[in-house]
Amino acid sequence: MFIPRLCSTVVLLSLFGVSIFVNDGIGWILFSIMALFLSFFVTKEFCALIGNIGMETYSLGVCIANTLIVFMELALFASEVGYFSDSRMLFIIFIIFMGGIILLPVLIWLLILSVRNSEVKLKKVFNTVGIFFITAPSICMLICIYYIGADLLCSSWNVVFLFFILATKIGDIGAYVTGTLSNKILKGGNHKMIPSISPGKSYEGAVGGLLFTVLLCLAFHYWIPFITTPLYAIAAGILFFFFGMAGDLAESAVKRACKIKDSGNTIPGIGGVFDLVDSPMMTAGIFLFLIMIQTFFGLAFFNL
Repeated sequence: MFIPRLCSTVVLLSLFGVSIFVNDGIGWILFSIMALFLSFFVTKEFCALIGNIGMETYSLGVCIANTLIVFMELALFASEVGYFSDSRMLFIIFIIFMGGIILLPVLIWLLILSVRNSEVKLKKVFNTVGIFFITAPSICMLICIYYIGADLLCSSWNVVFLFFILATKIGDIGAYVTGTLSNKILKGGNHKMIPSISPGKSYEGAVGGLLFTVLLCLAFHYWIPFITTPLYAIAAGILFFFFGMAGDLAESAVKRACKIKDSGNTIPGIGGVFDLVDSPMMTAGIFLFLIMIQTFFGLAFFNL
């Protein structure tokens, strides 16, 4: 198990590094491929999870729908950063993309109409719609964050997206390190937070994870145009940590309810794709919200 896990980790870090640090179009292409892979397999794994407890979905249909939406969003953003210049094709993609969003409620009503009084099919439709709205917006927001970093060109690499990933993941790493040490040092071990969902998480670990995240945000506020003051960095760190932990716990709760340890076996030695991105899918909206606050309302509160 160690060798496959090590190989998968090296490959994933290498792909991530190229998508972040290579800025001549290769990084964007690689990121786009990973985003399409992510949209398909996260949706597939989620459908399989709830299918384990009898919640049937139109799995293939929602996987394809999510992947198509992500593909169209990537094409639109590629044109903005200069990687795609066919204006005619871009216009067609834009019309399909916006038309799909506007007509989505109509499509859902047509699916409901198609159940023909079948309770099983009606549940299947609503399960599918639920999966779509849980996964598709979050993945699209991850792409938005990458695009924002690529468009700003803050440096020779995508510092914005790197910050987002590190700020999301550093809390989990800090919590693990602090929780493990405190469990060995404290008499009787550390104090568990929610053992029914995640037996390993402790209050001591949470304090350490929060501290790690806030320190990272303070370090990055010199490079990130949205993190302009130390107070803003502290607020961002607090939000990143708690919502990142909430995303991790939410996925753990789903897996425990479905009586499954890993979301899948897509990545050798590691498990499912969903296991890797549960926290970023939660914090993506928070990061974009912080950007909106600064862009549209200013930072008067954080400049106090």
